[in-house]
Amino acid sequence: MPLLEDVVSTKDWHIVKQDEIEVGYCLIDTPPRWDPTKEEIEENQLYLDQKSDLNKQIVQAFHKYVSQLSHIDTNIKSSDILKGDESYPIGDSNTGPSLIVPNMKDIVVKLEVGSLSLKEIPAIFNVLPIDLTFVDAHDRVKWFSNSDRVFPRTRSVIGRPVIRCHPPKSIDKVLKILDDFHKGYSDSEDFWVNVRGRIIYLSFFAVRDAQDNYLGCLETVQDITKFKNIAGTKTLENKEKFDKKLE
Repeated sequence: MPLLEDVVSTKDWHIVKQDEIEVGYCLIDTPPRWDPTKEEIEENQLYLDQKSDLNKQIVQAFHKYVSQLSHIDTNIKSSDILKGDESYPIGDSNTGPSLIVPNMKDIVVKLEVGSLSLKEIPAIFNVLPIDLTFVDAHDRVKWFSNSDRVFPRTRSVIGRPVIRCHPPKSIDKVLKILDDFHKGYSDSEDFWVNVRGRIIYLSFFAVRDAQDNYLGCLETVQDITKFKNIAGTKTLENKEKFDKKLE
């Protein structure tokens, strides 16, 4: 904690505070929202600039690590930061969108088959009982669905190298899967784990265009516990029988 106090800025703590909303809290209720004032930010910056107790190399190394880890825009707007808030940071200049059009929800996008409006597309993703995450061709997290997630994920991962989102023991395995996807050796991988009595099924798919160029990796996460005990046949004609069992 003393080290964090000397190297982490008020702006950094503001991002942490916002990411807490996504992860949730243990033992306490959701605390009040906190937005640092301009005076707090300036006072903290002055403190950090004048702090001399730490070796400069330690401070520089820490900030280099944080920069490589996050790669996010720290210019946070003052509006509420909740799920779906458009003002939340969406990556740095290299990973953020090149075009943002305000009030574009009524725009309709022609797809390979049919079309969807920009209001319908996120609504469809959010209603799916599957967590989706897309990692781009540069192996950086570009997008994830906004539905209730099996594994919590904060928005500050957007733009971050995907290997920074895994524990060290898994990094070599993640790199191997991505390398096989890039080289065309593999198109998918799947795994399943038991999480507090729930069977969680994870799949990874190489995403390619019509010319077989690699566009990225799509991860899907789904709770398949309820599928283990499916029996019989449920149709429109007999659905009432199954519905009564659930009552």
